[in-house]
Amino acid sequence: MTAKQILPHLALLLIHVPLLAQQAAPLEPPHIEVTGRSEMMVVPDEIHIAIDLRERGSGNSKVTVDKQELDLKAAVKGLGIDATSLTLSDAMADLVPKKFRDDDVIARKGYMLKVADAEMVRKVFLELDRLQIEDARIHHVSHSKEVELRREQRIKAMKAAKDQADYLLEAIGERTGPALEVRESRGMDRIPSVQGQSQSLFGAAREVNTDYEEMGVSFSRITISASVYVKFGIAAR
Repeated sequence: MTAKQILPHLALLLIHVPLLAQQAAPLEPPHIEVTGRSEMMVVPDEIHIAIDLRERGSGNSKVTVDKQELDLKAAVKGLGIDATSLTLSDAMADLVPKKFRDDDVIARKGYMLKVADAEMVRKVFLELDRLQIEDARIHHVSHSKEVELRREQRIKAMKAAKDQADYLLEAIGERTGPALEVRESRGMDRIPSVQGQSQSLFGAAREVNTDYEEMGVSFSRITISASVYVKFGIAAR
């Protein structure tokens, strides 16, 4: 077959290929895209307090980390807090040159203490102040049923998406068909802040313990939210 004979066949092939591709592409069914949202606010019932123990003083007045550790555990027990709520988060040794001290290192330990409410936070900080443990702060807050609550919000967000599709299609005389695509939108929940003066327990007002009795500590609520994108088909008439 000569080149002149091949060219017409090649031209026909090039014409038919895009036509076949168009025929093979499935038509997307009629659909509606909506986003359902739901959120709730809850008071945190898990407050995590970070406590760092460092050796302090020198000579006869030196207070070791081990001694502070025992005092801390005794204080936690005295407040009626379960021992499992106090966990070791960090233990390390900071190198200190020998010319400044007789031994080579000074130990430091970090603990995380979990309590249930703002009132217990206040009591803990008072005990820490009594023990002269100054390096403590509220690390973060959470909720013990956060997984269950987040699941509930996802379900409500899905239902909200379905309701939205229903009333929008009903307005034009159509009905919602099956879900063709579901995709959860990942968003950041608002991080609760600490209200009151819990941090100042180790600030300037250390003269008398009565100063602390009037200090209030409260926490803004945790926002647990869910957002779901759903593509619904439009039911055939």
